[in-house]
Amino acid sequence: GIFFGMLLCQWFHARSYQWESIRNIQSTRGKLKRAVLQFTPVSWTPTHWLDSNSSFKRVLQLSVLIIFWQMAELNVFWLKHVFIVKPSHFLTQLRLAIITMSSAPAIRQFYHYVTDDQVTRVGSQMWIF
Repeated sequence: GIFFGMLLCQWFHARSYQWESIRNIQSTRGKLKRAVLQFTPVSWTPTHWLDSNSSFKRVLQLSVLIIFWQMAELNVFWLKHVFIVKPSHFLTQLRLAIITMSSAPAIRQFYHYVTDDQVTRVGSQMWIF
């Protein structure tokens, strides 16, 4: 399975990675740093949501994002207050965690769509959220 997966990755010209075991790192501080950095991106890209030179179209697109964000919050409000589901219930917590994790890449893709003129469509994560 791994061999055919690697052949498929080569056929799609995917980037190859050199995996290193955490056991090869000598110091405890180095192992802890590796464990923490494993969940962070390689580099950070600055975002400028509120640019003073933004066009009216961008202001409208940002307003659409805020409206959808507020609709998601209203959905949580209805679940907790109208249907009388306690905020401490594990399904409410799980649902909020799933929405948070799925909305992060969706918001990033929407940002690229709004700010980059070369992007002509929103990404797949935007449609999932």
